[in-house]
Amino acid sequence: MAVRVFGLLSLFVLCVCVSVVSSCRCIQQSNYQKFCSSNIVVKATVWFDVTSSFSYNEYYAVVTMVYRAVPPAPSPAPFWIRVITPSSSAACGVSISIGDEFLFSASHLDTSIFPPYMSVNSCGWNVLASSLTDSDLYGLENWICFALHPPYRPDSTS
Repeated sequence: MAVRVFGLLSLFVLCVCVSVVSSCRCIQQSNYQKFCSSNIVVKATVWFDVTSSFSYNEYYAVVTMVYRAVPPAPSPAPFWIRVITPSSSAACGVSISIGDEFLFSASHLDTSIFPPYMSVNSCGWNVLASSLTDSDLYGLENWICFALHPPYRPDSTS
């Protein structure tokens, strides 16, 4: 009987340890791919946070620039948004500080409530605006995203 209990206890501890070790996993993508796979990409300054739950943190930010919005943003910048992210980096949470200017990207901007909110994670292009390179800034202003594939070019060899 003691062997059976010890065996079950060992199996339980192993399962708990394996589930705790899991971490955030993202598909490797270029900034262009992250941009085009997002329906909303904005630059915003984080003004304050609200009491967070165990599983996520919530921030209020003012959008100063809209780089991509499909469908169009609710209003021209500036406007308020709520930014929600998992509270743990293991759950792909983004580390955000009050006063920081961020580039935020998400698949959706929920405008059914005010202020609109977007959920962000470390798999998207969510970085400090100060870390953007000249090439990134040029791309944000000029990239064109195609629905499925780049346009066919008959003069191309590939």
